[in-house]
Amino acid sequence: MFWDLGSIGRRHAKLLKELYPEVEIIAIRSRRSLNRGLGEITGIINVFSEEEAFKNEPDIVFITNPTSMHVDSAIKAVEKDCHLFIEKPLSNELKNVDT
Repeated sequence: MFWDLGSIGRRHAKLLKELYPEVEIIAIRSRRSLNRGLGEITGIINVFSEEEAFKNEPDIVFITNPTSMHVDSAIKAVEKDCHLFIEKPLSNELKNVDT
């Protein structure tokens, strides 16, 4: 599962699909970001809420949303027993970093 598909999220999704074509990718999107092209990446399931995404019981969550949201997103994913891949930097502040 990808948390947002900005430019770096699209890059990771593309590489993941190239290496593991059978992998199912779920992306939490905002409706306004849905029109951002995914180019040659096919087979991505777009959802529009965290609840909808976690219904799919992802094994790993790629946190590629804005830096200020990384820690909160990571905490939610860990609470759902997911492995994490977090883009750097971890956060834009130290709040909740020790959690």
